[in-house]
Amino acid sequence: MAWWRNSNQAASIDQKQTGKSVRPVHELRLAKTVFEDPNLLTKRLFSTLAQEEKSLALSIVHVLLVGFNANEVRSLTQKLSMVGVASCTSIALLKDAHSTRRTFTHLIVNADAWDSIDEAVCALFCYRQCEDDRVVILTSGKILADDLGRERKAICDVSLRFPVSLNRLVEGIMIASANNREFRSSL
Repeated sequence: MAWWRNSNQAASIDQKQTGKSVRPVHELRLAKTVFEDPNLLTKRLFSTLAQEEKSLALSIVHVLLVGFNANEVRSLTQKLSMVGVASCTSIALLKDAHSTRRTFTHLIVNADAWDSIDEAVCALFCYRQCEDDRVVILTSGKILADDLGRERKAICDVSLRFPVSLNRLVEGIMIASANNREFRSSL
């Protein structure tokens, strides 16, 4: 009982000092406390674990960029280093990929570097026949939207509309890796 009396006394002292009417604590209505979704903590935990898993997966990725100009190489290299990709190299022609002594795990190809899309498809089809264990990501400004499915598995593991954002690039690399594992297991 002393607590209520003291709170009433404190309220009347506050009222005298400030000139404002203050309600005693026992009369105050407390706002309902909104607790977070019980599954939110679990979702955040798994999200953090997924980010760490992505970082670990990307830390073993070695990228070879094919057919990009100097500005595009610089932009892609910066994005790839931001997400922790192990290494990134660039060459002008796809036929030079064989001379890199297989030091890369992922190939990001600019289809717009060829004179026509037919030439790009033919070159990638031939490359894919010889190097089926490499993850191939096709980029082009001419495609309408990203294709993360396996419809183009004869030439690539995913295709991304260029220019590509950091998030789309990371998602493309992760999904392309999974698609490539399925592609190789189906052979």
